[in-house]
Amino acid sequence: MNEIDPARRFSMDAVRNYDAPAESEKPGGINDVARQVASQYRRDTMSPIMVSGVLRMVEFALLFLSGLGVYFY
Repeated sequence: MNEIDPARRFSMDAVRNYDAPAESEKPGGINDVARQVASQYRRDTMSPIMVSGVLRMVEFALLFLSGLGVYFY
């Protein structure tokens, strides 16, 4: 029904004839408030997927060790 093929989204002629805007003389950048907000974020953060994976490994290790403890006790 709504199958959109990304390869056919634009025709080749439309892409070839696209008139891109001229380059600006002023270099792009961010303002001081945006720079301050960006500097507050840490670079060494862990994604939620990484945290979930580490917790699963810890849970497996605890279950394994408790299973060994029950088996040998």
